[in-house]
Amino acid sequence: MKNNTRATEELWYKRAVERYEVDPESFVFSVPFDAGMRNDSKVTATRAVYVKKSDLEAPVAVVGVQYRHDVWAEKFFNITSQVLSL
Repeated sequence: MKNNTRATEELWYKRAVERYEVDPESFVFSVPFDAGMRNDSKVTATRAVYVKKSDLEAPVAVVGVQYRHDVWAEKFFNITSQVLSL
């Protein structure tokens, strides 16, 4: 397992923490701009984990998963096409 001692400085960490402030149940999806033109692109989904004590809460971690872009895109379009056809 890779240890990232500067994770809180990474864009993926900051975006997940910022998104939590808007909607604690949501995920942040990061897709490379050239994902459709490359075979090795990955989509990253992250979510902040907070701990709460009394009225105070603070981020303790960001968790996530990575998918191959082609697999993610296929699932995404299958799901959204079902919703659009309702």
